[in-house]
This record gives sequence, C-alpha cells and structure tokens, in this order.
Amino acid sequence: MLLAEPELQVFQYEMILEARRRPELAEAVSALYENYVNALAAGLSASGLTQNVRVVARTLFAALDGLVLQYLAGVDRSAIAASLEEVHDVLLLRTGSPRQP
Repeated sequence: MLLAEPELQVFQYEMILEARRRPELAEAVSALYENYVNALAAGLSASGLTQNVRVVARTLFAALDGLVLQYLAGVDRSAIAASLEEVHDVLLLRTGSPRQP
C-alpha cells in the first residue's frame, strides 16, 4: 500500500499533525489508528496469536507506523528493510511460528 499510494500515507500523517491544531480532527485520527490496529489484530489472531492480541497489534503497528514515516522522510531503505525483518522475527517469536528460509 505504501509503494502503491505514498501520497495517501503522506496525507494521513499531515492529517494527524493537523489534529494537534484542530481538535475536531482528533476523532477521525483516532478512528484511523483503530482501523489499522483492528486489521492487524485480526491478522495476528488468524496467525495463531491468542494472548494480548490488541496490545501486540498496537505495539506492532506503532513500529510499522514509525518505519513508514521514516520511509517517507527518505531514510535509507536498506535500514528500513532490516528493521522490518527484525519486526517480523520478533512477531514470529511471539506467535511461536518457525522462520521460513
């Protein structure tokens, strides 16, 4: 999604920042984040995670959100890719899934 529509991601970050100045946007921003966390929680549950699913989903989303922001800011893509691999490895540890070669 990021590669296909980077401008959508930029718009979302701009909306998030604008919500600090315009409180009427806070509800929309909260809903945006909850939608992402809900989708991630559903995927984690489907992958076999059974404990603290929403906490794990919110934590994982926070990491991904930060990495997307770094990507949009022009941070070295190889550094972001390495971080994504680490997030994946941590998730595999949490779910007890074996790492695929």
